[in-house]
Amino acid sequence: MQEEMNARLEESNAMLTDAKEAAEQAFRIAEDANHAKSSFLSNMSHDIRTPMNAIIGFSSLLARDAENPEKVREYTKKITASGHHLLGLINDILDISKIEAGKTILNMSDENIVDLIEGIDSIIRPQMKAKKHTFEVYSKNLKHEHLIIDKLRMNQILINLLSNAVKYTPDGGHVVLTVQELPQQTKQLAQFRFIVEDNGYGMSDEYMKKLFHVFTREEDSVTNKIQGTGLGMPITKNLVDLMGGTIAVESEKGKGSKFTVELNLQISEHEIDQSFWKNHGITRLLAVDDEEVICQNIQLVMEDTGVTVDYALDGQTAIDKIKQSEAENCRYNVVLLDWKMPGMDGLETARRIRRAIPSDIPIIILTGYDWSEIEESESIIDVDAFLPKPFFLTSFRQKLDTIMNQYQISEDINEQSIFEGMHILVAEDNEINAEILEELLRVVGASCEICENGQLVAEKFEKSAPGEYQLILMDVQMPVMNGYEATKAIRNLSHPLSKTIPIIAMTANAFTEDVRDALESGMNAHVAKPVDMSVLEQTVRTVLEEQSGHITK
Repeated sequence: MQEEMNARLEESNAMLTDAKEAAEQAFRIAEDANHAKSSFLSNMSHDIRTPMNAIIGFSSLLARDAENPEKVREYTKKITASGHHLLGLINDILDISKIEAGKTILNMSDENIVDLIEGIDSIIRPQMKAKKHTFEVYSKNLKHEHLIIDKLRMNQILINLLSNAVKYTPDGGHVVLTVQELPQQTKQLAQFRFIVEDNGYGMSDEYMKKLFHVFTREEDSVTNKIQGTGLGMPITKNLVDLMGGTIAVESEKGKGSKFTVELNLQISEHEIDQSFWKNHGITRLLAVDDEEVICQNIQLVMEDTGVTVDYALDGQTAIDKIKQSEAENCRYNVVLLDWKMPGMDGLETARRIRRAIPSDIPIIILTGYDWSEIEESESIIDVDAFLPKPFFLTSFRQKLDTIMNQYQISEDINEQSIFEGMHILVAEDNEINAEILEELLRVVGASCEICENGQLVAEKFEKSAPGEYQLILMDVQMPVMNGYEATKAIRNLSHPLSKTIPIIAMTANAFTEDVRDALESGMNAHVAKPVDMSVLEQTVRTVLEEQSGHITK
C-alpha cells in the first residue's frame, strides 16, 4: 500500500515538475515575444518618425521658399520619396497583421510569367541603377509561360527579395535573379525555382535562425543605418507557405546572400498560336552570344516551334555563318545578337552583316543592360529592335510581330494623357483628398465634379445626360452610402450608360479581398490610395481598351 502511495506521489511530483517547466517555457516564450515586440516598436518609432520628420520639415521649407522653383522641385521630390517610404512601412505592418490573423487569401488568375518578370524588372532596375549595381536576370528551361497564379503576391515575394538585395548590397554590387523551371512531376503543375543572389553584406548564422520571425532585424554598425520594418522576410515566408512552396537562405557575413524559392504552379490552358512561325515564314534563326549556355537556352525554348536554331559564340563566326547560308540559299530569317561581346560587339556585328548580305534580315539586339546608351550610337540604324534578357518566347514573338507588321504606336498618342478632355464624376468625402485629386486631374487635362457620398454620386449620374461623364472614380468608405452600394445602385439604374460607364475604386482599402469586393460590386478596376497618377492613367487606359478593343483618344 505504501509503495503504491509513493508511486502516486512520484507521479504527481513529476507532473508538477513538467507543468512547472511548461509554464516557465511559456513564460520565456512570451517574454521573448514581448521583448521582440518592444524592440520592434522602438525601431518602428524611429523608422516612422524619420520620413514624417522629413515630410514636416520639407513642408515648412516649401512654404518659406515658395518663390524659388529649384528649391520647390527639390523639396517636393524629397517629400514624395519620404511619403512613399512611409506608405511602405504602413503596408508592411498591415500585411503582417492580416497574415497572422489568417485572413490573407490568394486571388488566382491566368497570367504570363514573362509579363510578371518583365514588370518586376522595370520596377527594380532603376533602384539597381541608382546604387550602381549590376543586375542580371536569367531564365532556365522555361517550358510553361502561362500559369494560374496570384500575380500580386508573386510580385510581392520577388520584389521583397530583390529590394533587400538592393538595400543590403554596397554600391557597385552584383545582383542576379534566376527563373528556372524544374522537371515536371505532374501534368497539371509546373515546378518553378526563383533564386535571388547578391554579393552584399550577408548575415550571421545566429540571425539567419530568426530571419523569418516577425519583429526582428539584424543590428550592426552597417545595417542599422538601413531603414526597414524587419517584416519583409516574415511576409515573404508566410506568402510562400500560403502558396504551398518553400524558401531557403544561404548567407555569409561580408560575402552576400542567396534566397531560393520553390513553388508548384498550376499550368494554364491558355491557347498558344502554334502557326505563328509558319505564318511569318520563320524557319531558321541564328543566335549570337559569347555565353554558350544562353544560346543553348534559346535552342531549348524554341525547340517546339519548328524553327531551326543555330548559334555562334562571336561576331565573326556569325558573319561567316550568315554568308554561308546565303550562298547555299538557306537563309536565316532572324538574327539575335548579344550586345556586349568581347572583340566585336553586337552593334558592329550588325553593321557588318548589313554590308555583307543584300537581304533585309531582321536583326534584334538581345541585352541585359539598359539600352539607352545604345540608342546614342550611329550603328543603331542597322538594328531593328531590342529585346531584354533573359530570352522569353512570348517577348520574342511580340517583338517579331511588331517588326514583321511594321507596326508603330505614335509617340504623340503615347504622350497624350488618356484623361485629356474627360469630365469625371468623383466620390470623395475627404476635403483635402478631393482638393488634391481635383488639381491632379486638372493638370492632365480633365475636369471633375466631386460628391461627398455614394448616394449623391448615384443621383448625380442618374440625372446626367448620356456622355456627360466619361468615368466615375469611387471612394469606398463614405457616409450615407459606401462605394460598393453606390456602384450597385448605378449599375441598376435605367440610365443608358449605367451598365457601361467605367467605375474605378479609388480607396485606401488595398488588400486582395478589397480588389475582389470592388469587382464583385460592379466596378471595373481598383486603384489604391494615395493615388499615383501614372498607375491611375494606366488603369483607365486598360479599362477603356477592354471595353472598346482599341484606344480612340
